[in-house]
Parts: sequence; C-alpha cells; structure tokens
Amino acid sequence: MTGRYTKLKQRYWYRDNETGKRKYKRTASTPGGVSKQIWAENYSDWGKKKDDWVEQLARELETGLSGDELAALENITVADLSKEWLEEISPKRVAEGTVERRTTSFNSYVANSSLANAKLVDLTTKHMKLYFKTLDNVSAMRRAKDYLNPLFKYAKDELEIISTNPIPSNVLSGITSEEKIIVANKMAAKDEIIFDDEEMAFLYNQSLSYSNKTGKNVHIPIALMMYGGMRVSEALATQIHNVDLKLGTLSVNNQTKRVNKKKHGTSKMLVPPKTKNSTRSYPLPLEVSTIVLDGRYSRKDDFLFTQKDGNYAVKNHWTTNIMIPFLKEIGLYDKFQEQPNHLLRKYYGSKKILDNIPLHVVAKWMGTSVEVLQETYAKEIATVEKSYYNPIANVTSGVTSPIMGGIKVWFWV
Repeated sequence: MTGRYTKLKQRYWYRDNETGKRKYKRTASTPGGVSKQIWAENYSDWGKKKDDWVEQLARELETGLSGDELAALENITVADLSKEWLEEISPKRVAEGTVERRTTSFNSYVANSSLANAKLVDLTTKHMKLYFKTLDNVSAMRRAKDYLNPLFKYAKDELEIISTNPIPSNVLSGITSEEKIIVANKMAAKDEIIFDDEEMAFLYNQSLSYSNKTGKNVHIPIALMMYGGMRVSEALATQIHNVDLKLGTLSVNNQTKRVNKKKHGTSKMLVPPKTKNSTRSYPLPLEVSTIVLDGRYSRKDDFLFTQKDGNYAVKNHWTTNIMIPFLKEIGLYDKFQEQPNHLLRKYYGSKKILDNIPLHVVAKWMGTSVEVLQETYAKEIATVEKSYYNPIANVTSGVTSPIMGGIKVWFWV
C-alpha cells in the first residue's frame, strides 16, 4: 500500500486509505484531444463531472475567460450587476435622466429585496413572479420591470451569464384593468373633496402653456378626457369628423391600438371602441370646440391630436413620453401617477354626477354602464343622495306629541 489511494481489482475503482471509502477515477477526453483525470463517487457521478468539465472548456473557448473567471460570473448577484450597470454601463448609453430613474428604481424596489442577493444564474420565472407579488402596487411593479428588463437583457446578450430573461412576459397580466382602476379610485377618494375644481383648472391651463412651449399639444387629449370623458385611446383616435359644431355633438367610433408589427405590418391601428356602449354621441364640450376652431385643421379625417411627426399616437407612447413628463413638470405626478389618464376621465364623470345628471345619461355619455358608475362613483352618488335629506332642527329627542286619533309621533334630533 503506497500513498492515499489503493488500486482495487475492479477497473477504475480505488480505496481511499484515509476514509476507507471507495472512489471512482477515470480519464475523460474531449473531441479536441484534451484529457483530464476525474475523481468521483461512482460512474454516474463521474459522467456528470465529465459533462460539466466539457461544458466549461467549451465556454472558456467561446468566451476567452478562464474557469475562475467563469466561476466569478456565475456568482454575480443582481445587486453586483446593478452596480456595474448603473455606474459604468448606463452612463455611456443613455441620458442622465434615464440613469437617475434607473438608480431610483433600483434603490426603491430592488436594493432591499430578496432579489438583490440572488445569483443571476439561479433565477427562474417562479422567483420573479414571487418577487413581483411583494411589491406594493401596479406602479411599483411597472417600474421594477422597466428597470430589470434591460438589466437582464445585458446579462443575457452581452455577458451571456444567463440564457433567457427570467421575467415572464405576462408577469403583470394578473393585475386586471379593474384592479388598476380600483387603485386609482382609492387615490382620488383620499380627500373629502374628490376632485378640486381649482386644481383641475390649473392642470388644464398649465397644459395650454406646456403645449405652446413644447409644441406637443398635450392639452388636446387632456381636454377630450377631462371635459369630454373619453378613454385615452378614444381621445387619441378622435378626428375632425367626430366633432359636429352645427349640432353641438362629439362622437366616438374608434380607438387607437398598439399591435404586433410583424403580424400586421404596422405598429398601431384604429379599431372599434372597447364595448358596444362605447360607440356614442353626446354634448360637445366648449374646450373641445375651441380647439377645433383654432384654425389648425383642414380636413375631416385630421386627428385632433398628432405627434410631432404628424401621426396619431397610441396609449403607451402618449402616457410615457408626453403625459408623465408634463405632470412631473407641473408638480401633479404624485397624485395622478397610478392612472394619469383614467383620473381625468373620472373627473368628467364626477362632475356630471354631482351636477345631478341622471346616471343612465352619464353612462351613455361615457360609453359605460350604470352598474360601473354605481361602483366607481359611489362617493359622488352618496353625496347627491344626501342632499335630498332635510333634517328637522331644534326638536327634543324622545318627546311624544299626541294627535287626533291617539297616534303618537316620535321626533329624534
């Protein structure tokens, strides 16, 4: 017996003289002629170690990195990569404002989460779904996703640490539009006064100034949503022929929609409105008629709002590139951030209900149902209902008053 291991009669097997256990040792070779002796617990374990070694050699050859360097890459956490991404990569590729937004998103939604210390190579779609469930609201989920998607793309396409992006494409699909609206309604209902008319007038006046300054005409869709009660996609699809100055009506028969460019040959199109009720005609707001009469339009198929390139817009582009920057500039982003477009439409509904216009009429004008109004505007409806009660003041509690016929009447304060 010499050394630590003793060769046994059975091929490839040895005894470990220190532990007394049997070990399997065999030489592995690659198609390129590289050889290595591999120790293992048994043949199955040896086969796995051989496959890992061959794969590592292939990665070293492909990447030009050593085994130690590859091991270091495999130990990189989300926080580690974020540091490089924010401090070295992003400043060279994107605007300063984008770097600031990414840094804020990392600090707010990733840095103190369990995701921060997770190894990139270990992440799965299941991990990501669980992570998104820990975030407080829709806005936080969107911002976290907007931060992580390009980070994982960098790890996948350039560093090749991961082979796929672990964020499922439908990660936010469980959050329905109804839930988003509920969140927005809760925000709007925080105060006793649901909407401050002075504040909303300030918003619209600021939109006029912003349009004059930037040429982005942000005031047009805002007027259609805030004073015309349109959904944002309906506002962006409104054309001159939808405005009848002679009859004083505004009509809705289309909405803009973002579509799969590969399938349709275009990135957007006009489609019918959301529901059957959504196709409608109703009173023309003064603010919209003023826009139409300002002399900028020459044809009936002109869109009221167009981007600077003269084309109509879709919801995502409008919200991200025009509406949100405007709200931030005038200091109202925090109030509107959950649903910046829906809350403008909600203001229209709130005003009409508080003006005692019957619910079925408001539902028709907004292209929705009475049931939806009763749920969405419960506070306004309660306010109107309360105005019909006329309590009798200055009466004493518990006092009875006999009247003819022996009937007693009770009064309560």
